[in-house]
Amino acid sequence: MKQIIFLFFLVLFVSSFVIAQETPSLPTIIQGKVMINDKLAPASTLVSAKNNGEVVKEYTLTESGNYALTISNGEGSINIYVNDVATNQTVNLEPGKIIEIDLNVEIKTGISKLLFIIPLVLVLLVLLIIKIKKH
Repeated sequence: MKQIIFLFFLVLFVSSFVIAQETPSLPTIIQGKVMINDKLAPASTLVSAKNNGEVVKEYTLTESGNYALTISNGEGSINIYVNDVATNQTVNLEPGKIIEIDLNVEIKTGISKLLFIIPLVLVLLVLLIIKIKKH
């Protein structure tokens, strides 16, 4: 009889610790398509979630155009960035929810800057040649 009472209290004692432990919350999943300059973002593009400038989660695209951020223990809101360029997307984190957001950012590349400079240089060269011929 003493053994049964002892086992009863032992089970009651151990179960109180199990019940007292907090159940972990489910993550918030943010996913969708990523576009850079109106084209699907290439693999290796970095999508990051930041809260007050601090990186909460990062995801490097493994295939062109698709991302997924899984944010655990998140409350409040985060801002999403693509290759460190702000997307102007703010997301309120909701544990257990899947949020679909498509992203599109404009990122100036070296080629687009070069395409602006080349005609300018050509015009200056033509003007210089005309000036030299007049002398």
